[in-house]
Amino acid sequence: KGVDAGRFLPKRGAMDTLQNTQRLISEVKLHLSRMKDVNFTVNKLTAQSFSPFEYINLDENMSSRILCDLLSPRGAHAQGDLFLRSFLKEFTPLSYNGAVANARCEYSIGSGGRIDVVVKWQSSMLGIENKIGASEQPAQLDRYLDALARHPQFFLLYLTPHGNDASLFSLSDAYKNKYAQQYKNVSWNEVLVWIEAIREKVEAIKLRCFLADFIDCMRSTI
Repeated sequence: KGVDAGRFLPKRGAMDTLQNTQRLISEVKLHLSRMKDVNFTVNKLTAQSFSPFEYINLDENMSSRILCDLLSPRGAHAQGDLFLRSFLKEFTPLSYNGAVANARCEYSIGSGGRIDVVVKWQSSMLGIENKIGASEQPAQLDRYLDALARHPQFFLLYLTPHGNDASLFSLSDAYKNKYAQQYKNVSWNEVLVWIEAIREKVEAIKLRCFLADFIDCMRSTI
């Protein structure tokens, strides 16, 4: 009895399904290839993976320098008092009236030490103690508050990655209670959210790109 060879061939419906599947796979491969070409072209024009902070040690000192320059109305960012006014409103009760302001890193208070960032204008002074990986010093914040209190209007921010409270080793209960209205702790996470928001008001494209890279790098650091 003869063998029916047709029994061993795929049926019409199965063949159509197989052909459709192969055609779909070919189309997907084509789209993926085109997407790869587009991504290559876009990345070539924008260097999306590049960040200058890959070559910079973004430690306490460097982050303080960047923050200090942003808060200076005469900083290289050329945005005037945009950052200072917004920062004061967001994190302190102080206000800025447009007077000449000086921002400095490692501000010396004599034997009391050095405050990481200080901004002075008229009779007001803002101090920022930036702690990223550094240990607290004995009565450090007590000494800083004493120095800042020589000005009629002053405020001290204790800036840490996660907004931790200063220990009694650095800030005594007596000083914490005495200067409850002139001191608070704040996190870098909060500051980065603020930078994200104020970045939208920056006119310089170069600076907007820099701030975006700074935000990304700080978030991976802290």
